[in-house]
Amino acid sequence: MPKLLGRTSLVRRALFALPIALLGAALAPTPVLAHGHRRPTVEQTAAEPPASNPPVESSSTEPPAEPSLAAPPPAEPALTTPPERVRRHGRCRVSLEASAHVVDAGETVTLVGHLSCPDTTAADGADIAIYQRKGAPRTDMAALAAVSAAEDGSFQLTTGALTRKSVFVAESVLGGRARTTIRVTPTVTLTGPAAAGAELATRGSRVRGPNRFTFSGSVSPTGEGGHVALQVEYPATDERWRTIARPRLDSEGHFSISRGFRAPGEVEVRVLSHVRGELVAASESLPYDIAPAQNPQLTIQMSTDPVISGGSVTISGVAAGAAGQPLTLLARTAGGRFASVATGVSEAGGAYSFTATPTEDTTSCARAANVTSAEVFVGVRYPLSMQTPAGPVQTGVPVSFTGTVPNAPLGQTVYLERAAGGETAVPRFRVVAISTVTAGFAYSIPYTFRRAGSYQMRIRVPAPADMLDSTSDAFEVTVTGAASGAPETEEAPEGSAGA
Repeated sequence: MPKLLGRTSLVRRALFALPIALLGAALAPTPVLAHGHRRPTVEQTAAEPPASNPPVESSSTEPPAEPSLAAPPPAEPALTTPPERVRRHGRCRVSLEASAHVVDAGETVTLVGHLSCPDTTAADGADIAIYQRKGAPRTDMAALAAVSAAEDGSFQLTTGALTRKSVFVAESVLGGRARTTIRVTPTVTLTGPAAAGAELATRGSRVRGPNRFTFSGSVSPTGEGGHVALQVEYPATDERWRTIARPRLDSEGHFSISRGFRAPGEVEVRVLSHVRGELVAASESLPYDIAPAQNPQLTIQMSTDPVISGGSVTISGVAAGAAGQPLTLLARTAGGRFASVATGVSEAGGAYSFTATPTEDTTSCARAANVTSAEVFVGVRYPLSMQTPAGPVQTGVPVSFTGTVPNAPLGQTVYLERAAGGETAVPRFRVVAISTVTAGFAYSIPYTFRRAGSYQMRIRVPAPADMLDSTSDAFEVTVTGAASGAPETEEAPEGSAGA
């Protein structure tokens, strides 16, 4: 009986310990593989030590065992700097500049560069290859020359005559590459129908001949699809260049165009080249005096053109025949019809004259019996005076451009214009500040230059549709840097109150 009770007690203890052991096994951490799978555990008793692989004796007949593919490769040492940066720090650098970035066709430039290396002695005598690419049409990059760097790493090369836009590249065998671009201003020639200053006639409807004149010339260098713009400007009227024809260039860069003139007066003629890839260039202007296509039975001419607002103009001519012929002066403004404004009689030899005081642009003609003269035009503009700032001005300091516009109405707009910067052979003026005419016909335009330099400026009064613009001569303003301790401000966009 005592033995039975002892065995029962042992069984109870075993049954009580078994759930505890199972619970402990469930809570014990299980090793996790690299891919998230649990590694199975192998139970080992304390009495059985872990098995060790016995040494294997080498055999001359069996090949050596290959490493297991399951074993991970040995770890590589980490790089503290990316390989690209390591290589870049170990290479040389090249800089390249040109003596001029805009040249006329046929000029040369000097390329100046510098080779710098981590090892200061490596640059001495190193070879530098210079390449050139032309356009347009665009060509492939071609080897131009090879130069050697001096002891300090400097090098230079004078190019041949440049005839078109070129890109130059300098490259060293030790590493490094630099480039610079040179733009070429074409050479433009213009030949007119007569010598400069000659008198030409308008193509009036009352003239039997066409009165067309041929202008020809050339552009060098030329390019694919190039053309020129034939332009005219009447200095006595609006002082604006107007394009009247766009002849294309032939394969050799020549052009020819025939045109006529509608309005009489002094005129300037020029052409602008438009060659792909090159700068816009202008020819020398040719001055001509465009006379109205006269009716030989009754001529007419103006004493001045344009006329200042409030001033007078004399309209005169000759009527063929005896003296004492009755004459009528007809005039019209823009959009109107001819109406009689004055009458008179011819003098000895048929000469006649009228005096008029136009207040707006006017076209006039004379009539005698059944004969009508050619039409003549006279433009009217406001007088304009101005006072520019005396001496150099400073950046950030407001200055005023003042003057008067006599006879202009209150509120008449006045523009301050500045020649646009950039690489161009033909300056273009843009409005940078606006003011109006106040009491006493005065105006004052405040303006602040924001960058030092030299600027071409002018004043323009945009007149109404029935008058001509009034434009001053271009004048130069020199702007110096800001005063000591006053930083220069950033450049303002076009059309704002700063340059």
